[in-house]
Amino acid sequence: MERYSIANILKTETGKRYYSTTLPPTVERTDTDIYIITVIGDRLDLIAFDYYGDATKWWAIASANPNAFTYNGSLAVEPGIQLRVPLSANNVEEAYTNQNANR
Repeated sequence: MERYSIANILKTETGKRYYSTTLPPTVERTDTDIYIITVIGDRLDLIAFDYYGDATKWWAIASANPNAFTYNGSLAVEPGIQLRVPLSANNVEEAYTNQNANR
């Protein structure tokens, strides 16, 4: 699932198109979550590829760890921090869809 697939496409007065705001999901902890300690060179997209086989699901890991880092336009993560990786990316996508469906 693409992150913006459920976002509405809006237009400005001049006709410029943009996506409506979407909110990251609240990712509940589960017994299947795993925890990793990051190392030098780790990036959210690479971690997502390792666990989900899909680098575009980096936002699922970011949503599960809202206080772990400050997103500054880079997917790099600081080495030595613990990240929670929800093993079911489908559950994260479902939470995202449910949270943003009526926006």
